[in-house]
Amino acid sequence: MAFLGSNFFEQGKRAADAIKATGGTGKVAILLASSGNNVTSDRTKGFVDQSVVSGAFLVVVVVTQSCLSRIRRLR
Repeated sequence: MAFLGSNFFEQGKRAADAIKATGGTGKVAILLASSGNNVTSDRTKGFVDQSVVSGAFLVVVVVTQSCLSRIRRLR
């Protein structure tokens, strides 16, 4: 048996490392196009976990697309 696929958790970690490599510091907001699927969940977890390890920046909010739609309707 074999599995061929992406490691979404690692992709999230690499994204956090890429931000750190630019010298980026400060606060980060994560905007999710779709939530509730393993791809989004794993990438977000990898990103947040690596952010904590690197200490270069702080994730302050995670916002889903449905939440953004509700906010726009309130305007």
